[in-house]
Amino acid sequence: MPHSQTYNSIILKAYDVGEADRFLILFTREKGRMTARARAVRKLKSKLGGTLLPFNHCTIDMVEGSKGYTVTSARRTTQINLSGTESFLKAEQGVELLLSLIHDEEPLENIFDLTLEFLIQCEKKSDNSVLPFTINLLHYLGLMPEIKDIPKENLQSICDNIIEEHGSSALKAKEVAKRII
Repeated sequence: MPHSQTYNSIILKAYDVGEADRFLILFTREKGRMTARARAVRKLKSKLGGTLLPFNHCTIDMVEGSKGYTVTSARRTTQINLSGTESFLKAEQGVELLLSLIHDEEPLENIFDLTLEFLIQCEKKSDNSVLPFTINLLHYLGLMPEIKDIPKENLQSICDNIIEEHGSSALKAKEVAKRII
């Protein structure tokens, strides 16, 4: 019988699979980026369905099997409510950036804390939360050059160039946000 492990997690993405399962991309404090399957969470009587959604901060119990991790239980830790379109799009931009720059199972505690704080700031509808998150994320990953003498107007283009060089894919959420907002 496999042993259950508990992870402090932020759900970055959730994909519906089959009739009732959900495939999750998680960012955990303990192991970094992970994937897991939550079985039968989309059934009407499931107690986990509302907890295992994107941008939720949860404590998740999982077991590791031959086919990867399976969620056995979850409890929401921090309530993050991204009800507005702007809040959601900002959170989506940050998560997409994070997913393009981090790798599987590499513990990054500072980045976990930064991401959680970023999602909370998105909820508060602060005007400029994506650029500071981007700068701090690149700094923690060791990709940001010294910015003492760089004008503030150039910071976004510098970040964009670094992300283009080191990211695993083109970022789509930023373009969508430009069209909608």
